[in-house]
Amino acid sequence: MDLRHLDVCSVDLPECKDIDDVLHCILLPNGNYEVGVNIADVTHFVRAWSEINKEAARRCTTVYMVDRRTDMFLGLLTESIWSLVSDVDRCSFSVIYEINSKTFETLNVKYGKSIIRSRESLSYNKA
Repeated sequence: MDLRHLDVCSVDLPECKDIDDVLHCILLPNGNYEVGVNIADVTHFVRAWSEINKEAARRCTTVYMVDRRTDMFLGLLTESIWSLVSDVDRCSFSVIYEINSKTFETLNVKYGKSIIRSRESLSYNKA
């Protein structure tokens, strides 16, 4: 899905370097909302059973400590190559919900690989 026309943005801590998710929300002509959750598509770059995939599986997750963190993947990848930074086309995996604007009931869900272009990286305060 080509979602580059949508106004998507990330919401993270100000010092965040690995932007792995962005959101969008629009009002549809029928009065419902479309809410999209777009996650960096790591599988576009990391192949199953590759050495980097095996190492990431051993690490299991990024671990955050008070004074440092241990990344699941190399910082070059998470902070640069697939990070969903502003004004750059990026591969993502998207889940898009149609939500009733009165009851907030989920009416429809679609998902799949996509390409996005984040408009801005927002801090929590700015969002």
